[in-house]
Amino acid sequence: MWHLFSVLGKGGPLNPEELTAIHENTQRVIYWNVGKNVSYIMYPLALISFIIFAFGIYKHRKLWFQGKALENRNNSIYKRFLDTMKAVFFHKKILKHPAGVMHFLIFWGFAVMVIGTILVGLEADTPLVFLNGTFYKIFSFTLDLFAIFLLVGISIAFYRRVIKKVSYLETDWNDRYALGFLFLSVFLGYGLEALRIAIVTAPFEKVSFIGWYSAIVLQKIGFSIDTMALVHKIFWWIHMVTTMLFIATLPFTKFLHIITGPINIFFKRDYPYGKLKKIDFETIDEDSRFGVSEIQDFSWKDLLDSDACIRCGRCTELCPAHNTEKPLNPKKLIQDIKTYMSDSYSKKNSEIKLIEKRITEEVIWSCTTCAACMVACPMEIEHVDKIVNMRRNLVMGEGKVEPNTAAALKKMDKNGNPWGLPTKERADWIGSLDIPRLDKDKDIEFEILFWVGSMGSYDKRSQKIARAFVDLLKKADIKFAILGNLERATGDSARKIGAEDVFQKLVEHNIKQLDKFGMNKKDNSTKKIVTISPHTFNTIKNEYPDFGGEYNIIHHSVFLNDLLKSGKLVIKEKIDKKLTFHDSCYLGRYSSIYNEPREILNSISKDSIIEMKHNHDNSFCCGAGGGRMWMEEPLGTRINIKRAEEAIDINASTIATACPFCLTMITDGLKAKDKEEDIQVLDIAELLNQVC
Repeated sequence: MWHLFSVLGKGGPLNPEELTAIHENTQRVIYWNVGKNVSYIMYPLALISFIIFAFGIYKHRKLWFQGKALENRNNSIYKRFLDTMKAVFFHKKILKHPAGVMHFLIFWGFAVMVIGTILVGLEADTPLVFLNGTFYKIFSFTLDLFAIFLLVGISIAFYRRVIKKVSYLETDWNDRYALGFLFLSVFLGYGLEALRIAIVTAPFEKVSFIGWYSAIVLQKIGFSIDTMALVHKIFWWIHMVTTMLFIATLPFTKFLHIITGPINIFFKRDYPYGKLKKIDFETIDEDSRFGVSEIQDFSWKDLLDSDACIRCGRCTELCPAHNTEKPLNPKKLIQDIKTYMSDSYSKKNSEIKLIEKRITEEVIWSCTTCAACMVACPMEIEHVDKIVNMRRNLVMGEGKVEPNTAAALKKMDKNGNPWGLPTKERADWIGSLDIPRLDKDKDIEFEILFWVGSMGSYDKRSQKIARAFVDLLKKADIKFAILGNLERATGDSARKIGAEDVFQKLVEHNIKQLDKFGMNKKDNSTKKIVTISPHTFNTIKNEYPDFGGEYNIIHHSVFLNDLLKSGKLVIKEKIDKKLTFHDSCYLGRYSSIYNEPREILNSISKDSIIEMKHNHDNSFCCGAGGGRMWMEEPLGTRINIKRAEEAIDINASTIATACPFCLTMITDGLKAKDKEEDIQVLDIAELLNQVC
C-alpha cells in the first residue's frame, strides 16, 4: 500500500548525490508508466470510496440504535481512552492467547503500511518534504521489515484456518477475503518496489532489501525496461483500485472490526463481570417486558457487541457448555443476535422470534455464567448479561422454567433456601459448637460476621467447611458472630436463573438484617463479613450496593491467608500430599482472586502445588454456576466430570477448592469416574485446619 499515491513510490525528493544515481529511464517510469493526470482519476475514486464507507458506518449505527439506552458509559473518558489505546496498540488481552502473536504481526504490519502510504501521499501531493536522506532510508527499511511481519502473520492465519482447520474457527468468504486482500497488498507492494528499483537502479535503494534483491532477480532474468514499466503500470492501477475497494467495502466485511473494535472497547463496562443490572420494578407498567425477547430490548451496546465480534472463537474455545456437547456456542450466540439485528431492521423474517428460531431455550439454559467467554474476548463483548436477560424474559415474562428449577425458586422465595428447609433449622449445623449468634444475642461484640450461606447451613458436606473455618477463627482468637436463623440465601442463583423478583426479595431481607447490626459502610462501619462462598462474596460486594447495601466483605481464602501472614495462625506440620487447586469461576474470573488460595496451599504443603490443564483465568467451570446447581444436565457430558478428569490426568491426590458448590460438583464428578476413594476433595479451610 505504500506505493499507492506516489509515482516513484518511496522515491521522494533526494539529495544531489542520490539524484546522480537515478537511471536515465526515470522519466519513463514517471510519465509513461503511470500517467501525468492520475490525480484526476484517483481523487474522485477516493471520494466515492469514502462516501460509500461513510454510508456503511451510518447504516451500522442505525442498526445499533435499534436498542434501548444504556447506563452512562461516558464517564472516565481519559481512562477509557488509555485502556482502549493499550488494548489496540499493545494487544494486552489478545496476546494472552497463542494466536495473539499472529494478530499482533498482522496489526502492526498493516498499520505501518498504512502510515507509510499516508506519508508518501503527503509528500507526493503537498509541499511537505520529509522522505529524504537518512529518514528516507530508515523509512524504506522499516516498511520492508514490517511487510515481512504482515506476511508471516497472514501465513499463520492461513495455516490455522485452511490447513489445520482449528475446530472453533469457521472460515467463510469474509475470512478468505480478508486474508486475500492482505496478501495481495503485500504482493503488489513488493512487486511495485522491485519493479521501480529495477528500472531506476539507485544504489541507495539497498535499504529496501526486499525490493533490491527482487530487482536484481528481475534484471538477471533479462526483462526489458519497457516490459517492467508495463507491469509496474498494471500493478500500480490494481493496487490503487483494490485499496479504494478496501475503503469502500470496509463496513461490509470482517475489516469492520477496525472501527467497531476500538469503539466497543472504549464503551466496555467499568464495573465487575459479576454485577448484573437491576430491574426497577417500580417503573415497570403492565405493557413492559421483563428481560429480552425482541431486538429492541437489547441495549445499543449489546447490538454494538454483535458487530464488534470477529468470530475469533476464543469464547467458544473456553466455554464449558460447548466443550461438553451442550448447544451453547458463545460465538454463534453473538452472531445469531447480529443476524436477528439486521433482519429486524430490514423487516426480514419478522415473524421469527429471537427466543425460538434464532436462539433456542436449550442454548440459553446451558450457560453456567462462568464468564470465560467475557474474560477471553478481546472485543470486551458481554455474553453473560445477554443470556441472563433472555432468561429473565423466559422466567418472569413467559413462565418457562424447568420443574426442578421452578421448585428451587419457589423454595428460595418462601424459605430463603433452595431446599425449602425450615428457616428455624438454618443454624442447626452448629451442634454443640460454641458460636456467638446474633439471632440469640443482639449485644455480642464482634469484628467479623461469618456469613455461612445456604450450602454451609444445610448441605451436610459443606457444613464441614463451616466448622473448619470456625475452628480457625477460634485458633486465631478472632471475635466473630453469625446471623444464625436471620440469614437467608443471598439470591445469586435466583438472579442468574432470571428470577429478579425472588433475588430482590432476598436482598431486601438480608440488607435489613445486616444494617440492624451496624454492618453498612454508609454508617462508617469497620466490621467485616467473611464468607466461604465466592457466589456470596460476589453478590454482596458487587450487587448489593445497587440496593443500598455496602459492606466490607472478604472471601475466606484471602482472610485466612492474611491470618497466616500476620502470625495469628501457625502451621505446626506440613502435609505430604500431591495438591492441585480448582479455581472457582466466581472467585477467579469474577473477583480476580488467584494467588491467596495458592499461597495458603504452598504454605501448608511440603511440595509446590501442581496445576490442572485449565487454571487461573483459563480455569474450567465445575458446572454449578448460573443456577445450574439446581438444574438437570441431560445434554452431553456433565461439566463436573470433565473437570474431575483434569485432576485425574495429573495424578493429584487432593483437589483443594474454595467454594462449596465446586467441592460438591467435583466430588460428584470423581464418583462418576470411580475415583472418590483415590482423590480427596477438601476446602482450603479444611486443609489449613489440619495443620494449625
